[in-house]
Amino acid sequence: MIAGFASGARCVADRLAGVAIPSVVLESFQEEPIDLRQLAQQRPLVLYLYPGSDRSPADGEQTPLMDQAQHRAFVDRRADLAARSYQAVGVSSQSVKAQLRSALAGQLTQRLFSDPELQLARALELPTFDLDEARWYHRLTLIAKDGRVEKAFFPVARAGRSAAQVITWMQVQGI
Repeated sequence: MIAGFASGARCVADRLAGVAIPSVVLESFQEEPIDLRQLAQQRPLVLYLYPGSDRSPADGEQTPLMDQAQHRAFVDRRADLAARSYQAVGVSSQSVKAQLRSALAGQLTQRLFSDPELQLARALELPTFDLDEARWYHRLTLIAKDGRVEKAFFPVARAGRSAAQVITWMQVQGI
């Protein structure tokens, strides 16, 4: 573990609480481009950011296998989120074509948005990493309501448990 990473991660999560979702237009293979701010103002969201990289840096948590585990976790908890009026939306720095390949391979049904220019990362100062001459999102989950971040989870230690972590937090909050 990098010295100070835990306290820095806590700062990232704490800093994001209450922040407005910025107006960034993201593309999707499933639908027309959408302004993330407008989407977050229309309905409560769980935005889970995942790398989408083809391989992982040394920590091993940023792999495609972990991306698939996280996607499946949110698909499996879709009813729990819907019962609370939330919708899960995945965002990565993958291209739209790469997201389509990944979605087809994993038989994914949730909304996925592509942010290859890392607009959201720049607007919210989100953590990223460099690998193979590209920049990728670190795994991070944002719960947003009324266009603002209610809660941020970073780091996401276990991708396959990310959705359960969100549901547990919502239960504790009485949501």
